[in-house]
Amino acid sequence: VMDYVNRLDKYDAPDIAQIAIGSSLYEEAFVMYRKFKLNVNAIDVLITYIDNIERASEYADRVNEIEVFSTL
Repeated sequence: VMDYVNRLDKYDAPDIAQIAIGSSLYEEAFVMYRKFKLNVNAIDVLITYIDNIERASEYADRVNEIEVFSTL
């Protein structure tokens, strides 16, 4: 699945990411959100589903957006 996520560009990322989350494909959902610059959703996946605060903190530093830091 990750190969398709990385190769395809024209899809409704928020809807497909929600389906991925429903199927426990959390890394795939994170990559979809990140790829389409939906950074608040991406960090939410890192915190809520992947449960990795350290990685979420690094991601917040990298994107450097107030909304992302607020979610963190």
